Amino acid sequence: MMSVASAQLYLGGGMGQARLKLDCSDVVLCDKTDTGGKGYVGYQITPVLALEGTYFNFGKATRKGPGGSASLKSTAIGVGVAGRAEVYKRVTVVGRPGLVTVEAKGAVNAATLVGTSNSSTPQVYFGAAAEVALVKNVKGFAVAHFSKTELDGESGSVRLVTVGLQYGF
Repeated sequence: MMSVASAQLYLGGGMGQARLKLDCSDVVLCDKTDTGGKGYVGYQITPVLALEGTYFNFGKATRKGPGGSASLKSTAIGVGVAGRAEVYKRVTVVGRPGLVTVEAKGAVNAATLVGTSNSSTPQVYFGAAAEVALVKNVKGFAVAHFSKTELDGESGSVRLVTVGLQYGF
């Protein structure tokens, strides 16, 4: 039976580097990285298990070549669980598997084609984090999240590495 004292609501957010897989063969300029971020709300059910709702901004990747330019932007919203294990005083490792709906937006500006396309696909994600208790109710974290994105039948990976803060109520 769960103790009422173990249940706790928390909010967190962070920023860092996003990387989107983009085909860069035969292009002059290719930038697969951007600034990205995440925001989440969680409910700690037990000291080791929580439910979370998360928003991810995986940033934007661009490529430019003799034939024109293309870009890919990806965001996601989803739900998952967070499993925590304390490894040292005030230091916890966290595994975060879940399901997200990834929205991809692409744009092409080429001599023969100009246009945009959007898609929204369900995907699995996984995150691995380290949390450090800083002061009462506040933790600092570093986390890496991995998922997939899909646009026009083409799929690729997305990665987001962030640092941030979490506040427990």
